[in-house]
Amino acid sequence: MKEETLKEIQTKQRELALLQNELENSPSDRACVVVAAAYLDDELRYLLDFFLTEPANKEESKELYSNMGPLSTFNNKINLSFRLGLISRYEYSAFQVIRKIRNIYAHKIDPDGLKAYHQELLKIMPPRKLLPVKTIPLPPPDGSGESPVFPRIDESSPRDIFVKTVLCIQNLLAARILSAVKQKRKIPCDYGSLLDVEEERVAASEELLRSQSESIDNLIKSIDEIDTKMESLSALCKGNHAEEIKEIEERVLELKKEVIDADAEESEQKKFLQIQKYVRDKIKEAIEKL
Repeated sequence: MKEETLKEIQTKQRELALLQNELENSPSDRACVVVAAAYLDDELRYLLDFFLTEPANKEESKELYSNMGPLSTFNNKINLSFRLGLISRYEYSAFQVIRKIRNIYAHKIDPDGLKAYHQELLKIMPPRKLLPVKTIPLPPPDGSGESPVFPRIDESSPRDIFVKTVLCIQNLLAARILSAVKQKRKIPCDYGSLLDVEEERVAASEELLRSQSESIDNLIKSIDEIDTKMESLSALCKGNHAEEIKEIEERVLELKKEVIDADAEESEQKKFLQIQKYVRDKIKEAIEKL
C-alpha cells in the first residue's frame, strides 16, 4: 500500500470523533441528516476510487462523478458499491434508509424530524458490539488494563439511533476501504493475438470443468454419508420412524438425480472444451504460417 494512501485512510479514521461531535450538536434533525449523508456520500467515493482502476487523467476521474456521470448520485454509489461486493447487505440497507431520509429533507422541512422515521431507523440499528468505542485505555506496566466500553443506543430516541448508525457505518467503511485497496482493480494487458483470446477461453473452460468435477464428487460423498447413516438408523429403529427414513430416502434420490444432471452437464462441457482446444490449435497453426 502506498504511504500516501495509508496516510489518507488514517486521516479519514481520525475524522470519526469530529463527525460524532457535529452530528450530536447539529441544531436540527434535518441538519444532522444532511451533514451525515453528505459525509457518507464522500466516503463511498473514496471507497470506489480506491477499488477501481487508476484513471488515465484527472478529467477521466471527474467524468465519473460529474452531473451526468454514472457515479454522480448517492444512490448510484451505493448500488455500485454493493454490486461490486464492497459493502455488505446490512450496510447497503442502512445506506438506503439514510439516503431516503436525506432526499425527503432536501425538499421539505418536517416538524416531527426523525420521529417520523423511528421504525425504519430501528430496522437498521446496529448491534451494540458493532458500535465504535470512543477510547481504548492504554495498558499499565503490568500488562493489565480495562476493556473499552461499548456505547449504548437510546432506542426511544430516533436522533440517537440515526447518529450511532451513521458512526457505525463510517467506521465499517474505513475497514472496507482498506480491503478495497488490497483488491484494487488493474487494467488488463492487451491481447497480443487471437491465440491469446482462445487460450483464455480454454483456461476458463478448464476451470469450470474442474469446478463441476468437484461438485459431483461432493454430491457422491454426501450420498454415501447419508446412505451410511440411514443404514445405521434403520438397524436401530427396527421399523420405527418410517416417515423420517422415507424422507431421507427421498433426499438420497434427489441427490442422485443431481449427480445424473451434473454428469450430463460435465459431459457437454468436455465436448465444448474439445472444440475450443481444436479452434485454439488451428489458430496457432495459422499464426505460425504468417
